[in-house]
Amino acid sequence: MQRAREDGLFIHSSPDLVNLLMYADLDQKIPPQLYEAVAELLAWVHMLEHDSTQARPV
Repeated sequence: MQRAREDGLFIHSSPDLVNLLMYADLDQKIPPQLYEAVAELLAWVHMLEHDSTQARPV
């Protein structure tokens, strides 16, 4: 995570999400129990992408 920060990557810290994903088979469909957590993560990524495009000079 330190290397990611040094390289300018965004870090999302969510111990609850990490714990849930530890038991999920990531090559399969998202389990219904994780829908809300994954939706929140995707919304966070969308917000980061939107904010970064707004900050770029034209």
